[in-house]
Order: sequence, then C-alpha cells, then structure tokens
Amino acid sequence: MKGRVKWWSKEKSCGFIEYNNHESIFAHLDETTKPNKSLCENQEIEFLLEKKDSSLYIKLIPQKPQDF
Repeated sequence: MKGRVKWWSKEKSCGFIEYNNHESIFAHLDETTKPNKSLCENQEIEFLLEKKDSSLYIKLIPQKPQDF
C-alpha cells in the first residue's frame, strides 16, 4: 500500500496514515522497523499493514537501500 503520514508521534512510534482516497488509519510502527526509522508529517510511504492482537502495525517497504 502507498500512503502519506498525517500525524506521527516519534516518542510512541504511532500515528495516522492516510491512504486509499483519503481514508485514515491509526497504526504503530512495526518492531523490526522502529529502531532504525521515524516518520514525518506529509511523508510519502509504502507499507504493509499487519494486525497483531487488536492493534494495526505498518511495516515500511524501503524506497532506496539507504532508507534502513
């Protein structure tokens, strides 16, 4: 999926992602991505969406090798 970061909390590694005709989801950053990456508002991202327990998580798909 492709989307845009609407709002992001660096401290909590979660926020709102806009995708698919301006729908928004609240998601956490996947544990494998979290130590190496933070997101910024209005940043365009490509991601996989996963559900763990009752929460949604995004796993970023690198745009370039140096992104991670």
